[in-house]
Amino acid sequence: MGWKSRWFGQSKDKYKFSELLDEDAQPVGLSYNVSRRMDRSVHELLGLIRGILADDEVQEAEVVTLAKWLIANREAADTWPADIIADRVARVLDDDIITDEERDELRDLFQRLIGSHEDTTDFHSAATRLPLTEPPPAISFSGKMFMFTGKFLYGTRRVCEAEVTERGGLVTSNISRQIDYLVIGAIGSRDWIHSTHGRKIEGAIENIRRGANTAIIAEEHWERFLSITPAPPIQPEQAN
Repeated sequence: MGWKSRWFGQSKDKYKFSELLDEDAQPVGLSYNVSRRMDRSVHELLGLIRGILADDEVQEAEVVTLAKWLIANREAADTWPADIIADRVARVLDDDIITDEERDELRDLFQRLIGSHEDTTDFHSAATRLPLTEPPPAISFSGKMFMFTGKFLYGTRRVCEAEVTERGGLVTSNISRQIDYLVIGAIGSRDWIHSTHGRKIEGAIENIRRGANTAIIAEEHWERFLSITPAPPIQPEQAN
């Protein structure tokens, strides 16, 4: 029996939000209460991971503590990014042995989730790399729908959107399954999970799970293809 079965006792599918009841055995107000609980839980999870990374190492006892937190917060463990962490921790603990290589892999995952602080003075300001499409896809602009989220080194969001439209692309501010590329800004937000930035990422991931062909890409990857895809020259106005 694997770690998930032993520790969770039953499939995460048993814990659907629609089945949650309050102390009076009435359905919880899902549109508000579940969202609030998820925000608090994920914020707590990120704080726990920051504490684990404080000494730049992942200790065996810290992995067990994290596993216990995931078990105690089953709702959160079924949503991004906690579900990715839960799956990785489950694999690490499946044979009841935590190797140095597995601890290094967890550290890499946690650093990508929180955002590497090697190139910034603010530990929390680097954009998360976790949800990016791997391998990064080739980007075409003509007729493709783009959405931008976060803050961008390239310029304001309006500037970034203008670069796309000049190359024949389309832009939107509403998450949908028609989006071809969700571009995440290189300058992340300290409280991304509570912001529109985080909501768009979560929405895109959910659409992908339902079959959408949206690619989630980093600003630097988008900028690389922007530089090799020049905008067409402006045609002079025809004389009457």
